[in-house]
Amino acid sequence: MVPASTLRTARLTAAMFFPSVNIPFEAYPSFTAGANILFACIYSTTITTHPRLLAAFRMALSIPGTWAFIRFAWSSGYVRDHSRGTYLGMATMSLYGIMKLFEVCWIRELDDERPRWVLKPDAARSMEKKVDGDAKGVADGKQEPGRVVLSIPTDVRGRLAYTFDYLTTIRGCSWFSDRVWDFAPPYASTYSPPKRSKLAFLQHQLVSLTIQAFLMDVFDVFVKSIDWAHLAHTTPTPVTSLPLHLQIASSLTVLIVTMLYLTLPYTVMTTIFVVSGAASLSSCPPMFDSPLASASLRDFWSFRWHHIFRRTFGRMGKPFLQLLPSSASPRTQRTARLAVTFFLSTTLHLLLLTTLPPLPPSSVNPNPQPFPFLDWNTIKFFLTQPLGLVLESALIFPLTEGLSPGIKASFRRAFAWSWMIFTGRYWSDSWTAKGLFNADSERPILFSLVRGVVWGNWRI
Repeated sequence: MVPASTLRTARLTAAMFFPSVNIPFEAYPSFTAGANILFACIYSTTITTHPRLLAAFRMALSIPGTWAFIRFAWSSGYVRDHSRGTYLGMATMSLYGIMKLFEVCWIRELDDERPRWVLKPDAARSMEKKVDGDAKGVADGKQEPGRVVLSIPTDVRGRLAYTFDYLTTIRGCSWFSDRVWDFAPPYASTYSPPKRSKLAFLQHQLVSLTIQAFLMDVFDVFVKSIDWAHLAHTTPTPVTSLPLHLQIASSLTVLIVTMLYLTLPYTVMTTIFVVSGAASLSSCPPMFDSPLASASLRDFWSFRWHHIFRRTFGRMGKPFLQLLPSSASPRTQRTARLAVTFFLSTTLHLLLLTTLPPLPPSSVNPNPQPFPFLDWNTIKFFLTQPLGLVLESALIFPLTEGLSPGIKASFRRAFAWSWMIFTGRYWSDSWTAKGLFNADSERPILFSLVRGVVWGNWRI
């Protein structure tokens, strides 16, 4: 049994670093059960004997595993704190686990595809010099143009390492510094951090955390200056009902705050893992690849935004894409892939929002959440993204191809960010209408430098 003092310390630490996500301890057994079931299912994919029996085993286990993840996020058996960020954080963990279960236990039966480790470029170039136990894994792998794919381990220790690594990877990064998974984005595969001592790395991370916390503070002060609670009770479109300049500011704010909600905890965890020696810095590439520098919509969504759901969306979309005729052109296949990916993304975000408790009714808006699942602002935002990508590919790219490099880049970037900011207003409507900017419940940080200097309110 875990001592009460240890639990209190863990809760205080979580509250300090992640005040907007404070998961009740009563919920962890459900998540642990789901994760252990997922671990067993992944491990079974490394065994090549008795494939039909193991497939049936995985399918049977996926049912209690899915139930455990659902109970973790949607159960009313424990009390969450007042922060709506807690509901979203738990639902994200739950849905990711469910999708991974579905991928491992069901989708793989369509093609027997299993993720593989791929050596990073530096490791691939030096693989001939390896003489330790890792060399056998390289030699047994297969070489593809430009990369070396490792074989799936066949011994118990290797299978356990493979299973744990795949269970805990999100974007295709690996705990092993010399490799990534074959679905990792390009910037993760080629990430080469500057060589620093642990002290220099710690100093760099503390500076980064300070800057991120300050930016979160600045944007939090801006959003809390608007009475979103009142707007959400009077209109289902709190942002697009504002003056144009505030619509643009709100759209950009939601984009940047979303990034900060991901990078702040990731920076903390990366710091802990690297300083403690649990992971190398090369295994921890940035969460984003400079999305604000995106030169096009395709550049933004395909390369620079986070790739947390890259693998799961790609695999879960496979049954839909198999419905296409074999004669479908490459452009048709790309368009269908875009549509399916954003349909899955839309569904995911709609399910996330269903975990939020309904806002209290008002005399002006007596039923603020008539259809909890069908949030039209969310649907409009995510389903307009493939439309923008098709327009960009069919019109913007051909029309600007003959221009000089500088003008071409400017036109493409102008279209991309005009589209992002315009459609981002819909997601901002959803964000604010669901109470995610409410001053009385949401605390993205504990201490506010801006409020402290200006008004003397240091603690939020």
